[in-house]
Amino acid sequence: MTSIHDSLKSLVVPFGTLLIMAPLTLWLLAPAGSFIGNYLIKFILWFYQTTGFLGVAVLSAAFPWIVMTGMHSAFMPYLVQAFASVGNDPLILVANFVSNLDQGAAALAVGVKTHHNEKLRSTAFTCGITAIVAGVTEPAMYGINFKYMKPMIGAMIGSFFGAGFAGFMGVKAFALAGSAGLFGTPVFIGNSIMTLVWALLGMLIGMIISFIATLILYKEEGPEVSDQKDSNKKAVEATVSDAVTA
Repeated sequence: MTSIHDSLKSLVVPFGTLLIMAPLTLWLLAPAGSFIGNYLIKFILWFYQTTGFLGVAVLSAAFPWIVMTGMHSAFMPYLVQAFASVGNDPLILVANFVSNLDQGAAALAVGVKTHHNEKLRSTAFTCGITAIVAGVTEPAMYGINFKYMKPMIGAMIGSFFGAGFAGFMGVKAFALAGSAGLFGTPVFIGNSIMTLVWALLGMLIGMIISFIATLILYKEEGPEVSDQKDSNKKAVEATVSDAVTA
């Protein structure tokens, strides 16, 4: 196998990646994503019209997985049309807000329950606050919740009940949010202040349930397990380094 010299990697690797991925994205991934996204939003709308507030609950619980695939981009045309035609959205943004805050709550629970790993504890608190305040969930999702899985399950449980309550109370968003976190909650202010009150209460219910569920489900690895993993990792790195040198 031919290796690339270190001095050329910064030039050859990005160019080679673009050379392969650009046509693949334009000719296969983008059309497939558009096709699947159209049917996804049709299914979600049908499910919501059939089940009512349960549709909001299920969508909120599934939202992290939709975000991971990038399919949440398919929601934007629906949102634009909904605001232009009826002036509100009772589904997508409600589920999105609750899901985002619950991702943060689950990450915070990991931080609270972590005692032996200071790096994980600090990361969990930082990612949790970022998700709750700014609505940026990727650090919490990929760095904490999906990595350990139990926090993801806890967040999904909380999202189901929090969004289900908001949907049952008829919460609606009246504008597109620049941030699906606490900073973006004014989008729920409509003709009545109670819409915002029920929205915030639904988010609070979701966060509390997510936090408690994660505390119950997540088990911190003992220091001996972490030390063993670090030793194994260093051994593997040393072996790879020796092989490359050879």
